[in-house]
Amino acid sequence: MRSVLTNRDLDAMRHIADSIRQSAQETGYGFFPGGDPREFFPDGESCSNEELEAHRVACAEWDAGTGQDIGGPCTVEHVEIERKDGSVLSGPALVTRAHYGIGTYTMSDPDIEKLAQQLDDWMDAAAQAGI
Repeated sequence: MRSVLTNRDLDAMRHIADSIRQSAQETGYGFFPGGDPREFFPDGESCSNEELEAHRVACAEWDAGTGQDIGGPCTVEHVEIERKDGSVLSGPALVTRAHYGIGTYTMSDPDIEKLAQQLDDWMDAAAQAGI
């Protein structure tokens, strides 16, 4: 029985799976987006020594298995702001924090990565079955 898919076909499909996998990742520059701090790389020219040290400590904690996700840079918090006239504004506000300064990071989409893996798995099964 002759195979319906040639090696060239499978190579083309693997290229498609790799393209899908690459589209699952996006590199950015900005504040720490949350998650594993080992996937964030502070810009040493733009960060303070305190920010660099906080990042080093956080990475060591994740290496030791005790790290916690501190979240991204923006949170909604209740704030009170005193005006010059003494009155107080009170309510929700968007607060931005640069936990580790500014740097580069890569965001991944696990659903797209899973899709690429499913395509790889199908091609492996097809090749084994001689399709």
